[in-house]
Amino acid sequence: MQEFWEFALTRYARPGVASYCVALQDACGANVMLLLYCCWRAAGGECVRGAALREAMARVESLDRHLLRPLRAARRATRRAADALGSPVLSAAADRLVQAELATEQCQASLLAQGAQSPPAPHGAGPARACAARSLAACLEASGAPPAEARIEGLRLATLVFDC
Repeated sequence: MQEFWEFALTRYARPGVASYCVALQDACGANVMLLLYCCWRAAGGECVRGAALREAMARVESLDRHLLRPLRAARRATRRAADALGSPVLSAAADRLVQAELATEQCQASLLAQGAQSPPAPHGAGPARACAARSLAACLEASGAPPAEARIEGLRLATLVFDC
């Protein structure tokens, strides 16, 4: 689990990755941890599609629906209120909600990593990018994105994650 969490944190911190993941989350309901999981598996040469994708989605769906999304909505609303009112108390509350979101995402990472067949072996950036693009497209399509858009967005995110 720790390997995936570290991969997720490192790749999420790359230029453009966080904002792109959040945009996909907001546009089509994509789960950011699941997107990063697809990339992690691709780094080891495994494309996550079909039954493997459905299993991964099922592992995090309840936690996503019942805890992560409500926490995110509460944090965003609290942050807007803090900014509008200039309230340091509300700002601190929003910061605490961010920490709760991160803890929930770490739980999702653990659930996803537990379902992995084996730790991924290092794979070159080119093949990993191509594999990730296919997995991400499948993930985005399963989240509601139209197929053509899912392919384009999957390739864009894979490029951000794997190209330096």
